[in-house]
Amino acid sequence: MQALHNREHKSYIDEQPELQEILRGWLASLDLDSHSVAHGAPDLEEIECRGRDGFIPYRHNRGGFDLQYMSDVGTCAGCGCGPNLTEIERSEQKAYTEAKLWLKENYASELADVPDEKINYHELCELGKGKLAEELSEAETEWMDETVWWGVRAMYEGRDSAGVHTLMIYCSGNVSGYYGLCGQGSQTLAEFEIRFRTASGLRRRLAQLTAKVQNAF
Repeated sequence: MQALHNREHKSYIDEQPELQEILRGWLASLDLDSHSVAHGAPDLEEIECRGRDGFIPYRHNRGGFDLQYMSDVGTCAGCGCGPNLTEIERSEQKAYTEAKLWLKENYASELADVPDEKINYHELCELGKGKLAEELSEAETEWMDETVWWGVRAMYEGRDSAGVHTLMIYCSGNVSGYYGLCGQGSQTLAEFEIRFRTASGLRRRLAQLTAKVQNAF
């Protein structure tokens, strides 16, 4: 087995090409969108890990990668697919509520004889108010145009004095705006710590985690 050498002056992942290659390959092999609700292919970006003006990284951050998917509430709620985020259902219900309030405020006279429980698309169509039904549907769609983000962060934390490397895997996502991976308002779905000494050891540990990471979403 080939050891992953890591001298003190080479403690970042981007200075260890073999480690980078293993991580890139594993992340690219993951399928976190089995129902194809994401808008396009996922992005794979390097984690910024060196300090600069205006950016101070966490001390344990030695680099890594973010694998990121994007969709929207309407797409995920409409087909009942996408990441397992509780916020998707809450955002969907909020969209229905806000759209209904908007319709009642802007078409009060035309809805004066319509019971509140019948102000929905199907009931309005049956009442011969197709135009209002379409207005309601359009308003709901606009309210559900919120970003759904999910992905995996693989963050390298360096090597200890005993020669053991540490890699953290974070599975998370959020709704209602994009704050970056593990950012504000994100929902953590799973977290794993990998400790290894060799390249082959890292490959084995990642292979063992593949199903768990994919099932987290």
